Amino acid sequence: DIDGSILEGGGQILRNSVALSALLGKPIHIHSIRAGRSKPGLKAQHMTGIDLVARMHGGDIEGVKLNSSEVTFRPAAFDPGATHSFVADIGTAGSIGLLIQCSLPTLVFAGVPMRGVLRGGTNVAFSPMVEYVSQVFAPLAARMGVKLHLDVKRRGFFPRGGGEVHLAVEPAAAALAPLVVEERGTVTGVKVWAFHAQRMPEGVAREMLAAATKGLAAALPAVGAAGVEVETELVHLPGGNPCAGLMITATTSTG
Repeated sequence: DIDGSILEGGGQILRNSVALSALLGKPIHIHSIRAGRSKPGLKAQHMTGIDLVARMHGGDIEGVKLNSSEVTFRPAAFDPGATHSFVADIGTAGSIGLLIQCSLPTLVFAGVPMRGVLRGGTNVAFSPMVEYVSQVFAPLAARMGVKLHLDVKRRGFFPRGGGEVHLAVEPAAAALAPLVVEERGTVTGVKVWAFHAQRMPEGVAREMLAAATKGLAAALPAVGAAGVEVETELVHLPGGNPCAGLMITATTSTG
């Protein structure tokens, strides 16, 4: 029995619990789901993630409906022969990045290469953009033996969604290597990436880029002093509705 309200009371407890339940073959009951949020209970992204894991592992699920505050999941044995490819459509601008969080542990230990089509939001607020997954998470996960690749076919923004990402995951060894990063190290590079989509004026993204660069100079004076260059990039992304966003990544001497 798992209390979904612990810590921040968000969806992370749900995603982790469902993934571990499937991997370990242990049934779970989660209550008070997302109790810490202004709109608690299951939303489309959470339901799609649970459904995807349940489809790969079979078994029984109860309570998977919009705004539900509790879910029961009884996983069965994973059948890679029947599920080496899959499609998961959130149907809203729900985060594809968070959908990957929920399903990746199962995909990694499938024992066969897995290929999937994920539909929903690619660049939305309060969740990891697909660029974060590919540029930050994936390189770190690779050091543990997790090999995943994202191919963005179509962008999806709030409120329409409609993005599409093709996900490829290679089978991992019996056990993942530990990731040991005990020292932050020194910053060796910084990249500021801003985008605008559809009719959102380019000037909005340029202002975001300039503000971020100025903020970095004030917050990290050592970067400039050490001769570490701040790389900037402004891109126009195709998408269904006007949108703008920003991502800042830093590379350090410890990876």
